[in-house]
Amino acid sequence: MSEALEELRERLERWDELCAQLKELYYKYLDLAAFRSDKCYFPGRKCKRSWDRQYDMGDLTLMWTYIANTAPLCGKLIRALAEVEYKIRLKALESLERYGGVEKKSRPSNEIVNWQLRKPVYSYLVIDGEKLYVIWGEPKGVPHRGRQRSVVLERKILDALLKIKSGIFDELHFNVFNIDHEYERLWLEVPLSESASKLLGGRDKAPVALFRSLGWLLSDDSRVKLVHEAGNPGQVALRLFDWIALVKYATKRLVFDEDKPLVFKLAVRYITKTKIGENPRVYIRPIGFSARVIKETYLRFGIPFGNPKAVIAHGYEVIGVLNNMAIRRHKVESVVDDVNSWMALSATLTSLIIGDGTISPYLIRISAKAKPEGGAARELAKALKVSWHEGKVALWPRLMKLLLPAPPTPAFKKTVKLYKTLLEYPVAVVVNIGGKKYLLNNEKGRFRIGGKKAVELRELLRRVGVEAGYNGRLYIKYKDLMNLAKRGFEVKFLNQMEKEAVKRVPRAVSVPDHETLRRIFEKIAEVARFRTKTYGKHKSIVISLIDKSKFEEVLKLLEASGLRFSVYQKKKMFIIYEQTLVEAILSVVSHLFSAPSLCFSCV
Repeated sequence: MSEALEELRERLERWDELCAQLKELYYKYLDLAAFRSDKCYFPGRKCKRSWDRQYDMGDLTLMWTYIANTAPLCGKLIRALAEVEYKIRLKALESLERYGGVEKKSRPSNEIVNWQLRKPVYSYLVIDGEKLYVIWGEPKGVPHRGRQRSVVLERKILDALLKIKSGIFDELHFNVFNIDHEYERLWLEVPLSESASKLLGGRDKAPVALFRSLGWLLSDDSRVKLVHEAGNPGQVALRLFDWIALVKYATKRLVFDEDKPLVFKLAVRYITKTKIGENPRVYIRPIGFSARVIKETYLRFGIPFGNPKAVIAHGYEVIGVLNNMAIRRHKVESVVDDVNSWMALSATLTSLIIGDGTISPYLIRISAKAKPEGGAARELAKALKVSWHEGKVALWPRLMKLLLPAPPTPAFKKTVKLYKTLLEYPVAVVVNIGGKKYLLNNEKGRFRIGGKKAVELRELLRRVGVEAGYNGRLYIKYKDLMNLAKRGFEVKFLNQMEKEAVKRVPRAVSVPDHETLRRIFEKIAEVARFRTKTYGKHKSIVISLIDKSKFEEVLKLLEASGLRFSVYQKKKMFIIYEQTLVEAILSVVSHLFSAPSLCFSCV
């Protein structure tokens, strides 16, 4: 058994424990969302913008409903689907061991071998009322090809279901699970802007389930047939859950026949062998009525299903429109503008990431599967206004901080990893080295610091054997920070809320005694002039050198004094901002100062 499949079995055994852990993460995310709303990164009651559109109570109610729906998926249905997925994967491994397989493709360079099973494994899921029926094996008398295949197959499966309900088993192998309606969370309807509506069938609103399916279509779904194939244990359970949510929504809200049972097929025909074990590839698709409902739903929302290139182009265009409406630059920060587009964008992107994303603690990348990869990556990057490289699109910090998470589930580990990354995403890091602490900000996956501290930290890092990039600012990679932590240095990553807490803590400022201040400034006055600059209610002290050649001498004098100051090398100038220091200096050597300045450009 592969490590991944063994891990799925362990997650099923520890289901309740893992769900309790996920609920703790969910509560932490609620706190983070409340903080972001209070600070106006997310919509909030007190938020005012420099543009016309204001948040109303409808915006806020919908936002908090969406966030509440990111609670963990731990219900009966998702657990039953995960158990079925585990069983079919296990049966496939047993089939390979018992009946063998035929080697189809080999990759000697990375030791990957694909085997076609001599005896494939099949099962059919039937959702009927409050029950999930799992019927194992392939029914007899079904044509191999032709338009009638799906109709005959669905009829055979529903006939078997009637026999099971009647107690006539006829050597049928089946399981029955009680299920719930947890999928109804994905029915939350998001109002569409005029531009988004034009791309989505002219409709005025669309459910979260549709945007999640759009994300799957842009990643691991086939764009020609209703088929999904996955090697990652747990992914099949989640994709089935999303399909069920979409079909149930359509039968309730789009006037379909809602009394019919839903049928889905699972099959394993191939197993991939690697150094870490054997991994069955599970193929799933809706059958009969379920397939017709999904196709009709795609059609009603303007998705050109059946044409791969058109699906990709259309999907990226939708993402581009949603992104343009959702996020706007406000001063130095990106903030949410249109709440509805923001939620639709989040639902689409998180599903796309779960299917085709590479998730690390500091950066998320999305692989473009469509060919040519470069063209697809370029179009997706253009839609999201980010960069791309070698077929992968990197989500920049503005998206990482604003993207709403998808509900995690123990069924699929990747959903938990994504949730944690969006919750704990480090906007900064504090490094304690050489007895001093340095705060570095995350800039596109690298952590940077500028000014005098950058030079100081660069020298300290060199002493411990760490090379960092420098171009006026110091850049450190995440892996180098982790190496520092492994070597015993204090490295603490901060999310947005934690960074704000660090910024709110007043810094302890040591003020030299009056005699020391008088001696230092009278010495500096020999080669410089002093003035105060006022901005708002605050003052700063500007030290401008008359003799520029004395720059290093003055710098050493200020550093030796322990004063906190900023250096402007180009203008050979020093500025003291700390109000405690400013007041102390003015009280002692005010006679050395020229008239205060209100000019910012002259600094």
